[in-house]
Amino acid sequence: MSADTQWRSLEGRATIKSIVTTRIPAWKDGLRPQQEEPILTLLDGEDVLLCTATGDGKSALFIVPILVHLEVSKRPNDFPDFPGIRAHPVLVVITPTKGLASNIVEGLKKYDIAAIVYDRETVAAAHVAALNLVHEVSSCSKYHVICVDPEHLHSDDWRRILSVSAFCNNLVAVIVEEAHLVVEWLSFRKSYGGIGPFLRGRLPPDVPVGAISATVEPGAVQTAVCQSLGLIAPHLHVFRFSNERLDVQIIFEPLLHGMKSRDFPQLLPFLNTGRRAMIYGYSCEMVTSIFEYLLRCEPPGVDHGRRVRQYSALCEPDFNAETLRLAETDPELQVIVATVALANGINVLGIDDSISVSMPSTLSQMEQQAGRVARAPDATGRAIVLYQKKDKTDAKKFKSAIANGAAARPLLVSSQSAVGKKKKKDPMMMDPGKADLLMEIRCLNAVRNERYQNPPLEKTMRDCVEADRPNKCSLCHHRYKLPLPVHEPPPNFRPFIAPAVTARVSIPKDRKLQKKEEPLVLEKLNDFASNIFDTNLFKPEYENRPEAWFFPPSLQSRILTEILRIDTKEELAKILQRAKWPFHTSHHCDDLWELIRNTRREILGSRPPPKSTNAPAIASGKRQKKRARRNSWVSQSDSDDEDLDDPSAAESESDKASISRSPSPRRARRRSISALFTPKCYESTTTRARAWAWTVLDSRASSRAGIKLRQFH
Repeated sequence: MSADTQWRSLEGRATIKSIVTTRIPAWKDGLRPQQEEPILTLLDGEDVLLCTATGDGKSALFIVPILVHLEVSKRPNDFPDFPGIRAHPVLVVITPTKGLASNIVEGLKKYDIAAIVYDRETVAAAHVAALNLVHEVSSCSKYHVICVDPEHLHSDDWRRILSVSAFCNNLVAVIVEEAHLVVEWLSFRKSYGGIGPFLRGRLPPDVPVGAISATVEPGAVQTAVCQSLGLIAPHLHVFRFSNERLDVQIIFEPLLHGMKSRDFPQLLPFLNTGRRAMIYGYSCEMVTSIFEYLLRCEPPGVDHGRRVRQYSALCEPDFNAETLRLAETDPELQVIVATVALANGINVLGIDDSISVSMPSTLSQMEQQAGRVARAPDATGRAIVLYQKKDKTDAKKFKSAIANGAAARPLLVSSQSAVGKKKKKDPMMMDPGKADLLMEIRCLNAVRNERYQNPPLEKTMRDCVEADRPNKCSLCHHRYKLPLPVHEPPPNFRPFIAPAVTARVSIPKDRKLQKKEEPLVLEKLNDFASNIFDTNLFKPEYENRPEAWFFPPSLQSRILTEILRIDTKEELAKILQRAKWPFHTSHHCDDLWELIRNTRREILGSRPPPKSTNAPAIASGKRQKKRARRNSWVSQSDSDDEDLDDPSAAESESDKASISRSPSPRRARRRSISALFTPKCYESTTTRARAWAWTVLDSRASSRAGIKLRQFH
């Protein structure tokens, strides 16, 4: 039997089944069809592209091959003589984010597979501990799975690792997680474009490359991914299964507020069902705003930071990892507010709802965010997208341009947290899948199945009622007038309470902080925060509290905005109590009041005195002079128009004006035009001259001339 079909033979399939049953007893039914064939192909040394739904167990593609090599190398006499078995197997997984890498390493512990995240923190920790991390990885004696991001893959350390013959001889495969990002994130992560050339130039020819994703669209996107990674037929095997999630309901609703809003009341009806949710914001700034709003909405008595947590690049990696752990273990944690970093590949059990505040840039990204829900058996999830109305307008323009023969430009997703001046949006740079979904009026599930060509098309392209889907989309509910499912909150659930909306009050200019004054105030507040942290750090009641807890950035921002409007200590106390600052009754409140008083005195003393004390009177005088000039012009125009009733009077008045002063060009033109509308001149004037006169003449002269015309017509 040839080596390239050894594992795909009946003997190989039986061996795989035996090893999985022994090493992973939790998988009672063994490997699924969408897992078995790609794994067998990979073990035979062939490249693989696997596309299947989120939650279908794509991670088995790097779990099972390692377990197979470990088992066969340990007990070679118990198994047939399979070629290419590594004595110290090692597998490399290229991951897009630290969160996904940490999630993979944590998950591999359940299968007794030693793994490591090769990132900046690991490299720094090894340097501090005087460890040779390159040697530990390349020796293949300590770790069996190494998760590395594209940026570190191109480093000098990995060039040295891949030049070690022991590492290359024991390398089982290289797996690219979330392969769709090879194209989507190329605009702000250039290292993605070099993964294929780097691997193909350094890997031995018998080491296969696997790419896994739930959202690689067939056609142009799939071709671009394969070309970038160097996956070329006949050594490439594409396994495409349906990525439809029948256990997830898709809900589209228009966003009822601006993208830079500080209040998000539209979220509360979804959260007050008591279901555990992930809320996605398009930037770190929006994530922080949503997080602060939900903290303000928490009912009294709730432990801040436990019911709602934040997940973003601004948080420490350990904090983010703890958030994922608590999502599965802490029943009090209900909401995680996150960026797109939590949307790709991370497996968290117990999440019921995914809420996207604004439509993601691509259909693929929307699918990834929706794919985090309903991971537990028999669970039902909701994928809620709050889209902007402008998105629908842009999608309509895009579809219209495509219908008229325009060519869509390739969309490269920009960084979600990028800052700076916004460029003018190109209407032709839009993801076609996103446009299709926004313009769909029949069924959301049908249009996404058409985009991904989910089999069988004769059924998947029907609407939810015709296809008898258990969870119907919001469009089908509206078209068929079906009642939406009612989700009752659990017993003793305390709902979020929307804070009262206060009317905006105009603030005098002298009560506003100038931009050049903000750094001074911010520096003083930061020093005050550091002082509180240093003072209370080692007290038992404040043990293990983060530094931001002692004087939160949101409270600093509030004081920075209102420092010139806080006139009394009582007003400050109300602000601190409303913000639930833990030290509002301690001596720190007095210290903060003294800081505000001294800072106010310093700011107001450094400002220049007003230019004049009677500025309102001067402004009033200017308005009166302007009004007088306008009235004199109007009265003068009226007198001129009255003279037009008598041509001889107008002529004599013109002679007098020529003696006293020369007429202005405007007045001379008005008189010459008005003269055309006398009965004598009008009859002898050509039609073209009459039309020109009517066009040029101002409204006052036109109305008067119209009266004259009606008199002699």
